[in-house]
Amino acid sequence: MTGKAHAEADSRVHEEGVVAIATLRRELHAGMRDLRMTMRAGLDRSGQTFAADAHQTMTAVRHEVSEMVGRINRAARGFEVHALNLAHLRRRLYLGMGGMLLLSLAGVVLVYQALYGHYRQEYERLLGEVAYLKAVNGADVAPCGDGRLCARIDGAAPPLGGDGQYRLVLPRP
Repeated sequence: MTGKAHAEADSRVHEEGVVAIATLRRELHAGMRDLRMTMRAGLDRSGQTFAADAHQTMTAVRHEVSEMVGRINRAARGFEVHALNLAHLRRRLYLGMGGMLLLSLAGVVLVYQALYGHYRQEYERLLGEVAYLKAVNGADVAPCGDGRLCARIDGAAPPLGGDGQYRLVLPRP
């Protein structure tokens, strides 16, 4: 059952209990009213007839009151059982919500770690490119025509590269 279904069941049980208690009160008041009427009528009769009627009425009222008390007790036991069931369901709901919260937090942490690792690598790659672009930007290089570049070379610098085919380019003045 969902929380909404439990809430509707709670509401129904509560309404049934209220209706049952209201019915019991009406019956009790009706019984008391009948008792008063019987007692008044008994005053008009003789003492012996009155005592017999009063005894009989009191016995009937006691019987009805004990039945009402039994119904109230049964309703109270039903409420107790329902309250225990709701407490158990509430506990399970809180545990489930806590588990979902922990799993969500773990998911956020995993996504953060994955993205952080990716962007950290990307950042390091871009730093290398920035250093290269700064070196190219600082070099004294100019277009010579036909899509070729000319550079001012440091003649005092030793040759570089595997075959010594490269020379250092002087920085821009």
